Amino acid sequence: MRIPRFIQFGLLALAICLAAGCDTSNDNNTGTTSSTGTGNTPIAPKAVYTLTNEATNRVRAFTRSTTGALTFLNNFATGGSGTAGGLNGSSGAVVFQANTNRLFAVNAVSNSVTMMLLGIDGTLTPVSTVNSGGVRPISVTVSGDLVYVLNFGDGGANAANISGFAVSGNQLVPIPNSTQLLSQVNPNPAQIGFHPSGTVLVVTERATNQIMTFPLVGGVAQAGTAQASQGATPFGFSFTSTGVLVVSEAQGGAANGSTVSSYLVGVNGTLTPVTAALANNQTGACWVAIAPGVPFAFVTNTGSNSVSVYQIAANGGLTLLAGGNSGTTGANPIDLAISDDNLFVYTLNGGDQTISAFGLAANGTLTPLPGAAGLPASSVGLVAR
Repeated sequence: MRIPRFIQFGLLALAICLAAGCDTSNDNNTGTTSSTGTGNTPIAPKAVYTLTNEATNRVRAFTRSTTGALTFLNNFATGGSGTAGGLNGSSGAVVFQANTNRLFAVNAVSNSVTMMLLGIDGTLTPVSTVNSGGVRPISVTVSGDLVYVLNFGDGGANAANISGFAVSGNQLVPIPNSTQLLSQVNPNPAQIGFHPSGTVLVVTERATNQIMTFPLVGGVAQAGTAQASQGATPFGFSFTSTGVLVVSEAQGGAANGSTVSSYLVGVNGTLTPVTAALANNQTGACWVAIAPGVPFAFVTNTGSNSVSVYQIAANGGLTLLAGGNSGTTGANPIDLAISDDNLFVYTLNGGDQTISAFGLAANGTLTPLPGAAGLPASSVGLVAR
């Protein structure tokens, strides 16, 4: 077959952080708010999505206005089952690929991943649900026609791993020989993500304080290499459009001890630190978002109920803005996303089941806006279009 190319913080807060759910994918955010596409073809309304992670797993959708306001649209079943609780503090439980209008979501209890299609009326329709290639999938990433899933494992016979799939029409097809183990049976992984080139995968391991990289050959993941993280408890991450990797470090939940590091990524997955463990004076830095063309990294701090903003230099160096607290969120933010027009930042707050919203200025300043409430307590993952 021809395979197509692709800690209880302080310590209650980090317990929420590590038991809840972190997103980043380079295909999550593209385009501008519009009612029509090329040639006046209608397109779906702009929206924000989160995964309910309930026993009957669903994607919860909110339409987004030009002012950033959110209005509940509907819940769309994935066809799989979630945990009805936390998701091991994962990042990337749901991702969206803008150029194909495909959304991908993990179903942790049914050990599957679902591909859904976005309709012009904003509805999501599941078209393919397949076994995730392991046990307890917690994070998914997409590049071109390649989809890879991070399976947390069960800490015993079923070790943590990654496994790949090719998108063929409206079907997810397992890629032979793409399943690879992590550094240990149970390294407490947090997130999987593609480098913008689509040729390297990255996985953060919190228990080992390591970052795994997996080069791909013809879309097939090769054996991974474990490399030391510059800070303890590497968690969420995102890439700039030029391939700089920015990783949050929860530092074991130490009060006001969180850090963030940046790296250059070699073609074989070798990591070269640029900024090493830059402190943000906050607790529980866990999730990271970067928008294409925007020289800032946004980091949620679960134990401080805040967002930190780092400016990213051309060489990948980081500079902390506003002393580390650029915006106050709801209780225990566990994920965040940036709208595809780069005008709004949203956080998913696990402590009070809300979404916080902020206007985003060109200089990285955040302005609070009305958000949304009433989410299921088990909600994980966040995507903004």
